[in-house]
Amino acid sequence: MPHANWCDYVGPNIHFPFIKFAQEFGFVQHTNTPTRVDHILDAVLCNDSFLVPECSVDEPIGFHSVRSKPSDHCSVYFKILGNVLSGDPLKQGLPAFYFDFKNADCYGLNNHLMQIDWCAALVNNNDINAYWEKFMQIVNAGIKIFVPAKKAYAKKSREFKMYPRHIRNLFAKKQSVWRTFSQFKTEQLKQKYLKLRKKCAKMQLTRSG
Repeated sequence: MPHANWCDYVGPNIHFPFIKFAQEFGFVQHTNTPTRVDHILDAVLCNDSFLVPECSVDEPIGFHSVRSKPSDHCSVYFKILGNVLSGDPLKQGLPAFYFDFKNADCYGLNNHLMQIDWCAALVNNNDINAYWEKFMQIVNAGIKIFVPAKKAYAKKSREFKMYPRHIRNLFAKKQSVWRTFSQFKTEQLKQKYLKLRKKCAKMQLTRSG
């Protein structure tokens, strides 16, 4: 959606159904720098403003070679806050494993995927979900070969206090009403926003006390 205005939640008619959905359900768009030419095409949407504290745009993924070239979209990096689940091995003091893409053999992975006969691999199926599953099976198999796995251990700093879901939903609703009020400027929407703002402040005060 190259012409979507995520500050005011407006845009051409072709974008309007999605923009309206994002506005009504309290989604915030966190990418604030163009990701392709002068447009923000790679959006990070979240309906909980507490979960995405950082979002930045960096250089495209990929490299120039005889058989490949970098992506024409910039990379988007963002952090998601969340406590470790009770059943997670990190919670139990055990190591968890993650793929270290920074030290991946990108040339090897690229060559591996170039050898795949994609027409044969994705033939005889009319279900888009089945195509996607097959595609991801091949990609994940290559990742396991060419991307090293590393151990991770939990640190005390991983744990943090998070507002309960009902409070976060209230903040998301307040944001949604504010955006609607900014667009239509009615007294009814203004009063609705002020009422929600007061309620959010009270919730925060109660949790802090």
